[in-house]
Amino acid sequence: MFYLREDITKRGKPPGFWNPFKSHIDLPRIKDGGVNCLTFVVYVPFHIHSENYFDEALKMLNLLEEFVESNRDKLEIAKGLSDIERIIQEEKLAATIAIEGGHILDGDIKNLETLKQKGVIYITLTHLHSNDIAESSFLKLHRTRGLTDFGREVIVEMERLGILIDVAHCSERAFWEILEITDAPIIYTHGGVRRYCDIERNLSDDQIKAISKRGGIIGVTFFPFYLRKWSLFGGIPLFVRVVEHIADIGGVDSVAIGSDFDGCIWTLRGVKDISYTWRVVEALRYTFSEEEVRKILFENIRRILVKNTGARYKS
Repeated sequence: MFYLREDITKRGKPPGFWNPFKSHIDLPRIKDGGVNCLTFVVYVPFHIHSENYFDEALKMLNLLEEFVESNRDKLEIAKGLSDIERIIQEEKLAATIAIEGGHILDGDIKNLETLKQKGVIYITLTHLHSNDIAESSFLKLHRTRGLTDFGREVIVEMERLGILIDVAHCSERAFWEILEITDAPIIYTHGGVRRYCDIERNLSDDQIKAISKRGGIIGVTFFPFYLRKWSLFGGIPLFVRVVEHIADIGGVDSVAIGSDFDGCIWTLRGVKDISYTWRVVEALRYTFSEEEVRKILFENIRRILVKNTGARYKS
């Protein structure tokens, strides 16, 4: 929406495979897929030509606010659980907001307060590069050796403000250091498991157990490359297999959907875009009970939004 000026009120065509100039989502296709709550992610690439990352993020947030205001009959920004449930009841799309990459804070802890006021639900601490908060599981060009001192401050302040801590993309060392600081439930919004794709970006069984023990949630991506190593054209069974593994290790209460649509990925065979989400739901129903499917689709996320309110941090 920001860089390519995509108008998501209009129905578009899905990418054939990997094509960052084509979109997986727009309002008509969201409705076709039966989706009524969707996270809009602010992502500011590294080394952009701008005064600072935070200003660029605010521009994106302002764009989203303007878009929602122009289409208030179709969607509304949800800043918490009560908003989400009210908006869905009104048969509109509940748009939650997240930040991917804590580098957008520009090293200023006070920027978290602004993001909270804007309605940010969670922050993914890092992305493809290490930053001044944490070490990434991918390109460790700026090694932080886990969490930085500033990163520790960020964890404490996020917990105080009630912003969920997302450990997707964090290195394993950073992951365990985060758990040493906070007792709050943490989230891993999108990825896979090492049982089927043994890369640091994915979760080990010990990490799955740790997130589950805290009452956190793990979102399983639709990106087949993370669901089975070197998988280019994997289908929905790969996704269901990973969901089953997490449920076996950590319990079904710890699983959610973390599609990563429009995250510059290609997606599952048979799920060309968000309008095909119903196919994933139907596949889950072959393996899980209706109650368990409801947990995976929303109830687990609902629970963690309740738990995160008033969370405390270790002294």
